[in-house]
Amino acid sequence: MPTRRLIESTRGGAAAVIRAAGRRTSWPGRSLGGLTIAALVVGAGGGVPGGAAPGGAAGTGAMRLVSHVQAGKTAGRACGWAVVQTPSPPADSLLNGVATRSSADAWAVGGSRSAEGDSLTALIEHWNGRSWNRVPSPHPGGVSWLTAVAVVSARNAWAVGAYANQVGGRNKLFTVHWNGTAWRQVPVPVADSGVLSAVTATSWSDVWAVGYAVHGVTQVAILHWNGRGWTRAPYRGPTGSSYLTGVAATSTGDAWAVGTTIRGTDAGPAFTVRWTGRKWQRVPIPDAGTIQLSAVTALSSRDAWAAGGSADRTVIEHWDGTNWASVPGPAPGVSRSLTSVAASSASNVWAVGSYHVVPNDLTFALHCT
Repeated sequence: MPTRRLIESTRGGAAAVIRAAGRRTSWPGRSLGGLTIAALVVGAGGGVPGGAAPGGAAGTGAMRLVSHVQAGKTAGRACGWAVVQTPSPPADSLLNGVATRSSADAWAVGGSRSAEGDSLTALIEHWNGRSWNRVPSPHPGGVSWLTAVAVVSARNAWAVGAYANQVGGRNKLFTVHWNGTAWRQVPVPVADSGVLSAVTATSWSDVWAVGYAVHGVTQVAILHWNGRGWTRAPYRGPTGSSYLTGVAATSTGDAWAVGTTIRGTDAGPAFTVRWTGRKWQRVPIPDAGTIQLSAVTALSSRDAWAAGGSADRTVIEHWDGTNWASVPGPAPGVSRSLTSVAASSASNVWAVGSYHVVPNDLTFALHCT
């Protein structure tokens, strides 16, 4: 499955966070074939993950390339990017997701390998305004990792991912909750194997987590937390195999999720689904058959962004309250793809990803002002 390839294809190296002066952000992404699991949050009102903040006029300005950063170096003339070191376990480690509530309260999640290199343990780190510090995480079974995190308040945060009872075992959906004192595992009512890849929250009793579960074929998985427990939404996704990679919510009655279908061992057409307050329903998107979507963010019911890639270009889509429309965006190099998108207002939208210049993959950021 796609996320198993994440574990097997992750290259060694210390976890690192890249911070933009004046804006809280991060560089975690890891790409794996047709699926990319990553999360980026630019500080937004209410601490809603993905920069989701109710209100705001729709913005459709063109994206512009503002900087690119190589791991271990600082760059970013336009936004003041700087590397901020994070505590790394002795073996390989990676950070997949980040969320922030204030300049002195942010969480980053991922995984770290065992010294022998044959296992993975969930990794959680906290920013207190001065430094990143590792915080103990639940670690059920022999393998666990986290892909995304959402912050509601100083005493309420969620992280999602997967775990297995043993190395090579069946992946199971994994959610953990921060209660202000410790992270605790919360049971998920899905017996099928699978992975959760994204999470968003608008309040204590309104949290969405998405990914996939395998029951014969790979099917989208959408979970909702109502303040008492997780329930699985009845939406099953497109015919055949499919998975979700991003989710964003602006209120209890408005949320988006994006994903991609699977054709054999390759990624197929992308798709978007929307929560109307009563049900999830599919919404058409331009060029769906030639693109993949990795992430989504929303400012209001009339202003949302989705990002991803295709064979020859970065993909940026904008929702204006009626339709999705493609937005041109510059990109350097080749093999370009966006892995995350975030917004704090209609005039401040960021998308990040990577491109290839032989022999390396390099990061870059796009900014819409």
